[in-house]
Amino acid sequence: MDRRLLLKAVWLPGLLLSMILGILFFRNHHLDQLDATIASDSMRLDSRRALLASIGELRKELTAVSRSMERDYKHLFELAKAESMVEIINNMAAYYGIEMIDFKFQIPEYVEKRLQADKTIPYLIQFEAKFKGDYVPVGKFIESLEKRIFLDEINSIRLVANEAGGNEVISDIRGVVRFI
Repeated sequence: MDRRLLLKAVWLPGLLLSMILGILFFRNHHLDQLDATIASDSMRLDSRRALLASIGELRKELTAVSRSMERDYKHLFELAKAESMVEIINNMAAYYGIEMIDFKFQIPEYVEKRLQADKTIPYLIQFEAKFKGDYVPVGKFIESLEKRIFLDEINSIRLVANEAGGNEVISDIRGVVRFI
Protein backbone atom coordinates (compact mmCIF):
# COMPACT_ATOMS: atom_id res chain seq x y z
CA MET A 1 0.00 0.00 0.00
CA ASP A 2 2.83 2.31 0.71
CA ARG A 3 4.02 1.74 -2.72
CA ARG A 4 0.71 2.63 -4.19
CA LEU A 5 0.49 5.78 -2.17
CA LEU A 6 4.03 6.70 -3.15
CA LEU A 7 3.21 5.98 -6.80
CA LYS A 8 0.06 8.10 -6.59
CA ALA A 9 1.96 10.85 -4.79
CA VAL A 10 4.56 11.01 -7.60
CA TRP A 11 2.36 10.12 -10.51
CA LEU A 12 -0.48 12.58 -9.80
CA PRO A 13 1.71 15.71 -9.35
CA GLY A 14 3.81 14.64 -12.40
CA LEU A 15 0.69 14.29 -14.46
CA LEU A 16 -0.60 17.66 -13.29
CA LEU A 17 2.78 19.30 -13.93
CA SER A 18 2.99 17.86 -17.43
CA MET A 19 -0.56 19.03 -18.17
CA ILE A 20 0.22 22.56 -16.96
CA LEU A 21 3.45 22.68 -18.99
CA GLY A 22 1.64 21.34 -22.04
CA ILE A 23 -1.11 23.90 -21.73
CA LEU A 24 1.40 26.74 -21.29
CA PHE A 25 3.49 25.57 -24.24
CA PHE A 26 0.52 25.20 -26.59
CA ARG A 27 -0.93 28.46 -25.33
CA ASN A 28 2.32 30.34 -26.11
CA HIS A 29 2.57 28.61 -29.49
CA HIS A 30 -1.04 29.52 -30.24
CA LEU A 31 -0.47 33.13 -29.12
CA ASP A 32 2.60 33.36 -31.39
CA GLN A 33 0.50 32.16 -34.32
CA LEU A 34 -2.20 34.71 -33.48
CA ASP A 35 0.42 37.49 -33.30
CA ALA A 36 1.77 36.49 -36.72
CA THR A 37 -1.75 36.38 -38.18
CA ILE A 38 -2.60 39.76 -36.66
CA ALA A 39 0.64 41.26 -38.04
CA SER A 40 0.01 39.96 -41.58
CA ASP A 41 -3.64 41.05 -41.46
CA SER A 42 -2.54 44.48 -40.21
CA MET A 43 -0.11 44.81 -43.13
CA ARG A 44 -2.82 43.80 -45.59
CA LEU A 45 -5.22 46.28 -43.99
CA ASP A 46 -2.64 49.07 -44.26
CA SER A 47 -2.00 48.27 -47.92
CA ARG A 48 -5.73 48.25 -48.63
CA ARG A 49 -6.16 51.58 -46.83
CA ALA A 50 -3.38 53.01 -49.00
CA LEU A 51 -5.09 51.54 -52.05
CA LEU A 52 -8.40 53.12 -51.02
CA ALA A 53 -6.66 56.47 -50.58
CA SER A 54 -5.09 56.16 -54.02
CA ILE A 55 -8.46 55.18 -55.51
CA GLY A 56 -9.86 58.48 -54.27
CA GLU A 57 -6.99 60.33 -55.92
CA LEU A 58 -7.41 58.29 -59.11
CA ARG A 59 -11.12 59.15 -59.19
CA LYS A 60 -10.25 62.85 -58.93
CA GLU A 61 -7.71 62.41 -61.74
CA LEU A 62 -10.25 60.50 -63.85
CA THR A 63 -12.82 63.25 -63.31
CA ALA A 64 -10.29 65.91 -64.33
CA VAL A 65 -9.28 63.95 -67.44
CA SER A 66 -12.94 63.35 -68.36
CA ARG A 67 -13.69 67.06 -68.05
CA SER A 68 -10.65 67.89 -70.14
CA MET A 69 -11.72 65.38 -72.80
CA GLU A 70 -15.25 66.79 -72.83
CA ARG A 71 -13.84 70.28 -73.24
CA ASP A 72 -11.56 69.09 -76.05
CA TYR A 73 -14.35 67.17 -77.79
CA LYS A 74 -16.40 70.37 -77.91
CA HIS A 75 -13.68 71.82 -80.14
CA LEU A 76 -13.68 68.88 -82.54
CA PHE A 77 -15.94 68.78 -85.53
CA GLU A 78 -18.18 66.02 -86.72
CA LEU A 79 -17.14 64.73 -90.09
CA ALA A 80 -20.54 65.71 -91.47
CA LYS A 81 -19.84 69.32 -90.41
CA ALA A 82 -16.38 69.58 -91.97
CA GLU A 83 -17.46 72.75 -93.77
CA SER A 84 -17.64 74.49 -90.38
CA MET A 85 -14.01 73.64 -89.69
CA VAL A 86 -12.95 74.89 -93.12
CA GLU A 87 -14.94 78.07 -92.52
CA ILE A 88 -13.17 78.64 -89.19
CA ILE A 89 -9.79 78.14 -90.85
CA ASN A 90 -10.83 80.56 -93.61
CA ASN A 91 -11.88 83.14 -90.98
CA MET A 92 -8.54 82.68 -89.19
CA ALA A 93 -6.71 83.25 -92.46
CA ALA A 94 -8.81 86.36 -93.18
CA TYR A 95 -7.97 87.68 -89.70
CA TYR A 96 -4.28 87.59 -90.66
CA GLY A 97 -4.97 89.08 -94.09
CA ILE A 98 -4.41 85.81 -95.91
CA GLU A 99 -6.54 84.35 -98.68
CA MET A 100 -7.44 80.65 -98.65
CA ILE A 101 -7.04 79.35 -102.18
CA ASP A 102 -7.86 75.70 -101.61
CA PHE A 103 -8.61 73.30 -98.79
CA LYS A 104 -9.29 69.64 -99.38
CA PHE A 105 -9.16 66.31 -97.66
CA GLN A 106 -10.13 62.84 -98.65
CA ILE A 107 -12.00 60.62 -96.28
CA PRO A 108 -10.81 57.02 -96.56
CA GLU A 109 -13.53 54.43 -96.98
CA TYR A 110 -12.56 52.58 -93.78
CA VAL A 111 -13.11 55.79 -91.78
CA GLU A 112 -16.60 56.20 -93.21
CA LYS A 113 -17.46 52.62 -92.24
CA ARG A 114 -16.01 53.02 -88.73
CA LEU A 115 -17.87 56.29 -88.27
CA GLN A 116 -21.13 54.46 -88.71
CA ALA A 117 -20.11 51.96 -86.02
CA ASP A 118 -18.56 54.24 -83.37
CA LYS A 119 -19.00 58.00 -83.20
CA THR A 120 -17.02 58.58 -79.99
CA ILE A 121 -13.51 57.99 -81.30
CA PRO A 122 -11.69 60.86 -82.99
CA TYR A 123 -10.57 60.15 -86.54
CA LEU A 124 -7.42 61.52 -88.14
CA ILE A 125 -7.76 62.65 -91.74
CA GLN A 126 -5.05 64.16 -93.91
CA PHE A 127 -5.63 67.52 -95.55
CA GLU A 128 -3.99 69.77 -98.11
CA ALA A 129 -4.45 73.53 -98.11
CA LYS A 130 -3.17 76.52 -100.09
CA PHE A 131 -3.02 80.07 -98.79
CA LYS A 132 -1.79 83.30 -100.31
CA GLY A 133 -0.52 86.28 -98.34
CA ASP A 134 2.47 88.17 -97.03
CA TYR A 135 5.29 86.11 -95.57
CA VAL A 136 5.08 87.25 -91.90
CA PRO A 137 1.26 86.98 -91.55
CA VAL A 138 1.40 83.51 -93.12
CA GLY A 139 3.86 82.46 -90.42
CA LYS A 140 1.64 83.90 -87.67
CA PHE A 141 -1.39 82.18 -89.19
CA ILE A 142 0.39 78.81 -89.27
CA GLU A 143 1.51 79.32 -85.67
CA SER A 144 -2.06 80.02 -84.53
CA LEU A 145 -3.36 77.11 -86.61
CA GLU A 146 -1.01 74.72 -84.83
CA LYS A 147 -2.60 75.64 -81.48
CA ARG A 148 -6.06 74.50 -82.55
CA ILE A 149 -7.25 71.27 -80.94
CA PHE A 150 -8.78 69.94 -84.16
CA LEU A 151 -5.39 70.06 -85.88
CA ASP A 152 -3.35 66.99 -84.99
CA GLU A 153 -0.17 67.94 -86.82
CA ILE A 154 1.26 69.80 -89.77
CA ASN A 155 3.37 67.42 -91.83
CA SER A 156 4.83 69.85 -94.33
CA ILE A 157 4.81 73.50 -95.27
CA ARG A 158 6.05 74.75 -98.61
CA LEU A 159 6.36 78.46 -99.26
CA VAL A 160 6.69 79.69 -102.83
CA ALA A 161 7.32 83.33 -103.71
CA ASN A 162 4.46 84.79 -105.68
CA GLU A 163 5.28 85.76 -109.26
CA ALA A 164 3.93 89.25 -108.60
CA GLY A 165 6.91 89.91 -106.31
CA GLY A 166 7.06 91.60 -102.93
CA ASN A 167 6.59 89.71 -99.68
CA GLU A 168 3.63 87.72 -100.95
CA VAL A 169 3.97 83.92 -100.82
CA ILE A 170 1.80 80.95 -101.64
CA SER A 171 1.92 78.34 -98.91
CA ASP A 172 1.11 74.68 -99.36
CA ILE A 173 0.29 73.07 -96.04
CA ARG A 174 -0.21 69.36 -95.49
CA GLY A 175 -1.29 67.93 -92.20
CA VAL A 176 -3.77 65.90 -90.21
CA VAL A 177 -7.05 67.05 -88.65
CA ARG A 178 -9.21 65.31 -86.03
CA PHE A 179 -12.90 64.62 -86.51
CA ILE A 180 -15.42 62.88 -84.35
